[in-house]
Amino acid sequence: MVALLSACAGVDGTDLDEVVAEADQELARPSTANLWPSGIVPICWTSSVVGHSQYSTITARILENLSDNFTPVANLHFEDAGPCPSNATGVVKVHNICTSTPCPNPPSAAVGYLQNGTNLYVSLNFPDFSTPALWQRYVLQLFAHILGFAHEHQRTDWSYSCDTSEPNIPGMFHYTSPDINSITTSGFCNSNTILSASDRTALSRNDVYGTPGAQRLLAFVKDAGSDVNVNWWNGSGWSWSELSTVDVDQLGSAIATRVGDRHQVHLFSTASNGDLVVHWWNGTSWSNVSWSDKDLISAPSVVSYRDYGKGPNGSFAESPVKIHAFAVDSGNSLVSRH
Repeated sequence: MVALLSACAGVDGTDLDEVVAEADQELARPSTANLWPSGIVPICWTSSVVGHSQYSTITARILENLSDNFTPVANLHFEDAGPCPSNATGVVKVHNICTSTPCPNPPSAAVGYLQNGTNLYVSLNFPDFSTPALWQRYVLQLFAHILGFAHEHQRTDWSYSCDTSEPNIPGMFHYTSPDINSITTSGFCNSNTILSASDRTALSRNDVYGTPGAQRLLAFVKDAGSDVNVNWWNGSGWSWSELSTVDVDQLGSAIATRVGDRHQVHLFSTASNGDLVVHWWNGTSWSNVSWSDKDLISAPSVVSYRDYGKGPNGSFAESPVKIHAFAVDSGNSLVSRH
């Protein structure tokens, strides 16, 4: 059992080395076993990043690069998991490998997902942050590896002469024809800083990560009959829907959480009789439930989070989402439901 770690050179033509590390040869090609489950990709930051003077700025830029380029074309969800705990599994660990230039080590990344993988590193040269185009190229190329794609020019059917320095990887699943413009060949065969058309096609295939869902806007109101209604944008127009006939007194928090491969929406309210009420959209339909064990006098406030480390083998990517609703009861006590 071996895994691939892809090392990527700068646009100056520095040689790239393919580093073999511990994992599975299957990670050289996208497949069900290699993909991030439900497209959820949590990212944590090693001490070399957390201790950097531009920690907040650089991590925000990485997440921005990913959300601007990957999420519009594929059903992917990148999460900021904060500083990396020791021995965390199923999470991308971003590491700063250089403090000055020139850097003796090329940026590198693991290829694909492992539930119990503790070495799913993306190693960047933080001095490159001062060159936005180079920085974005590295971020996109390395995260393409993390998502399961090896270097395009390591295909056995590669026909271009721009790079022959790395060994072919047998058994790769070929989603498109060889693509000299792929982000995974940038620095070898091109200097691109965006995903190519073939990159986008491969990522969005139904047997890879699928296409992203449509964006929706929702506004919740209480009507004259104390029922909850939602006015929602379907991409081309607004529509009203009554969610239920449960009489509510105060609307509370509405939150969207990524559960599996889609987002769920939860709206918490206080009913006219003091019950806690939640209306939720599970991705296909609305449902509601009430709890009468507390007599509430305030609108509920709600938080949600992924309970990292509680997934199979401690995998961050497969950890469950938790939701907590807080309100004040008739005894003026702060109570919660989770």
